[in-house]
Amino acid sequence: MIEVMHRFASHIFPIRYFFILLAFLSLFCFIFITLSGDKTLDVYLFPSVTSFGWSICLYGIADAFRSVPEGIKEGDGFLIRFKKRIRMSIVWLWSVGFMICTLLLVYLSIKSVSMALGGS
Repeated sequence: MIEVMHRFASHIFPIRYFFILLAFLSLFCFIFITLSGDKTLDVYLFPSVTSFGWSICLYGIADAFRSVPEGIKEGDGFLIRFKKRIRMSIVWLWSVGFMICTLLLVYLSIKSVSMALGGS
């Protein structure tokens, strides 16, 4: 799973600043819609939150998985193996966290599209 995240991150790493720009635009839209008080714009509130979530999640994946820690080699000592296992455990926890975030964002995306199309 970590190698898949690494390959994906290497593809999206060059456009990581686009994700930051999208996050700021989504946040601006959310604030504008919230403060405007116009009830006709409320349909765009949920999609702006969803796009903010996607942009932050994709930026996090691009930044966190651009390099993967190396595995344990046969000649490594106890402390080096321990450090590598700790690093790999942290990377695994990050990948599980990002997968949970992605699944939640898929659900929110489906929900926001159905709301934008007039469903409930």
